[in-house]
Amino acid sequence: MEKLDSYKLKDLLEHYGIKDGQEHTAMQDVLDLLELLKKLKPKKWSKLGGNTSASETKPKRSFMFDKEEREENKARLERAKENIIEDILHSKNIVFTGETVKDRVELSELAIMYGGNVKSGVSKKTNILVVGENPGSKLSKAQELGIEVLSEEEFLNLINNK
Repeated sequence: MEKLDSYKLKDLLEHYGIKDGQEHTAMQDVLDLLELLKKLKPKKWSKLGGNTSASETKPKRSFMFDKEEREENKARLERAKENIIEDILHSKNIVFTGETVKDRVELSELAIMYGGNVKSGVSKKTNILVVGENPGSKLSKAQELGIEVLSEEEFLNLINNK
């Protein structure tokens, strides 16, 4: 990631050679930001800077933005359904949360190929919650519901040991 002295929109526009100066109206800001995004084509987003208030104590997370990448990930998961290795997980509903060492899509593929159903949110139908670093609210909800909680390593051992 490129480090700049300033991340103000005006400075970013100048740094990337989009335009000098800036009309500071809401609509023009949106249009300028759109031009900046077209030029940079970010694949992932992450928060910049340190915590500035008590409400910002959560860890920095990056989020997928690239539509092509999302489509490829969906296709990977569909292929995993066609390539069942062994039914170790017996159609258990599995949810992943937190920052995992392995890529989330790779973990989901493994769960599917070993007979699990991957879900995005915790509910009373969830059988296993796999947690990485900084798991957030899914962990507390799973604990309230009495759902089995495994670390990423425990999940991988479960699959590898059977």
